[in-house]
Parts: sequence; structure tokens; C-alpha cells
Amino acid sequence: VAAPAETQALRKDVDQLKTQVAEVKEQATSNEKALDQTGVRAYLGQGLVFEDPRGRWRMNWALSTSP
Repeated sequence: VAAPAETQALRKDVDQLKTQVAEVKEQATSNEKALDQTGVRAYLGQGLVFEDPRGRWRMNWALSTSP
């Protein structure tokens, strides 16, 4: 059986971990909402590229340099 001081220290550690987990979950939710709001990305890479910010799809139109 743990001594009262050890039990209290363990409870304090568990409470701190719970707080950290809650903060990480909140940040993840915030990041997910921001990602959903960014919409489609478009940029020039190997041609013209459009992609979903979540990585679900990507379209690439290759630019031809042939005459």
C-alpha cells in the first residue's frame, strides 16, 4: 500500500497529465478546424497542382513544353 504522501504525489502527476491531454486535444481540434477552412491548395510544381489540405486527393496538370 502506498504511503499517503506517495498517493498524493501520484494524484498530482495524474491531474497534470489529464490537463496536458486536454490541452493537446483542444489544440488538435483547433488545427483540424483551421485545416478544414483553408480549402484547396494550388501551386506550380511539376505543372499546375491542386490538392486537398488533408491529403485525400491531388490533381496535377503537367505543362507541355513541346511545340
